[in-house]
Amino acid sequence: MKTIISLAMACSAVAATAATISITGQPTVGADGIVTVTYSLDADAIVTADFRENGVSLGGTNQWSLAGDVFKLVPAGTGTITWNAAKDVPGRQFSAVTVELKAWAESDAPDYLIADLMVGSTCRLRYYPSVDCIPGGIVADEGYRMYYLPMRKIRARGVTWTMGTTSEKGRSTSNEDAHQVTLNANYYIGVFELTHAQCAACGVSRAGNFNEEYRWRLTPQNRTTWNGYRGTQPPAAPSDGSTFGKIKARTGLLVDFPTEAQWEYAARGGYGEGTWGDGSTILASSGTDANLSKLACYKGTKNTMISTGSYLPNGYGLYDMHGNVIEMCQDWYRADITTLNGVCNADGAHYVDDETSEPTVRVQRGGYYSTAPSSCRASSRASIKPGDYKTESGCRVMTYANLGEEVAPTVAVSQSPFALDTRRDDPQAAATTASTVELRSSHSVFSVSFAIDMLKQIGTLILFQ
Repeated sequence: MKTIISLAMACSAVAATAATISITGQPTVGADGIVTVTYSLDADAIVTADFRENGVSLGGTNQWSLAGDVFKLVPAGTGTITWNAAKDVPGRQFSAVTVELKAWAESDAPDYLIADLMVGSTCRLRYYPSVDCIPGGIVADEGYRMYYLPMRKIRARGVTWTMGTTSEKGRSTSNEDAHQVTLNANYYIGVFELTHAQCAACGVSRAGNFNEEYRWRLTPQNRTTWNGYRGTQPPAAPSDGSTFGKIKARTGLLVDFPTEAQWEYAARGGYGEGTWGDGSTILASSGTDANLSKLACYKGTKNTMISTGSYLPNGYGLYDMHGNVIEMCQDWYRADITTLNGVCNADGAHYVDDETSEPTVRVQRGGYYSTAPSSCRASSRASIKPGDYKTESGCRVMTYANLGEEVAPTVAVSQSPFALDTRRDDPQAAATTASTVELRSSHSVFSVSFAIDMLKQIGTLILFQ
């Protein structure tokens, strides 16, 4: 059986090395309700933290103010973490609090990667073990669709699954025959379709047709060609002047289109044939599908492009994998891909079905705002010329970052539980930590200087309604 080998894998896999982390002394609690933890690392590692009561996590949403040497790659040595408990859990009393720190190897980093797209950022990449830990909420805070690029790790390495369909409602008999595929790498993929605001933050010119009623800044970056997104043809990396090249210049991440197989695996959300990405049953191939209507903008709902993240996510926490805009992939299109067994056809080494003609169009997946349910299925396949731009076409990005061999993180837990009391007359008066500088919990706190910088980059961009 062949395996998927993506030509975007220019970042070599990092050997798995688990650093040892240890907490120095006992966490301290200040009169202002700020908890401070000091720790040591014997090697570089991504560090995450979780405060617990009686061994049970207080929950990610109750720890959004965590700041310092946490949720990022930390060099070997001593690190310090602060938690503004008076801000996150005001008016509470805890009798037995402990903190659990984890040190993750880059080769098996946490599930969520947030890339900072803003000019002058002091920390480009942050990592979170769950979506609840992401400050402000990944949908509630519009900044994650404007100034940051959130990505979800797909644990696909060594997984064998069925690509295509055999008898799914609405299936095409011409280009989606079922076949077994084994993926050979984990990867990160965009939580949302790439938006106009995210591209503008990286200096990409505004493109597309807009209507004020659907807030263009949060809508997918459409009317951009496959060539415009990538610049060069695989196996070369995306060119510096392309959309992907500008994202790399800003974040350090080598991003690309997902391969067709990576896209379908992520779109399925961990479920199989006959279901939408949340595991619900495909009910209709035309008209309206009640289950799809919870997940997608398609012909049966809005029938126009809308803001990303407006519907529910799939099983992997990804939004708009069905509908809204149809998403480009790396591969050249051919109708019959069963003999490839998932091998990426990005460089055109595999000809079209007659095995003599060179391919001329790239793959698109997922359907869009005015297609029927049948075209929004995870297995539905379409195509586009790499030089064409269309209102209904967009993309989401993929990166391997430094993912490689899987290794469990090392864990350190504070030795003795400590008491914590956040009952105050005015908990909002507690000192504000650096968390709102390192990773904003609301787009409203973005500085005036940043807004001016954005205006200089993209002209007359209106940041706020």
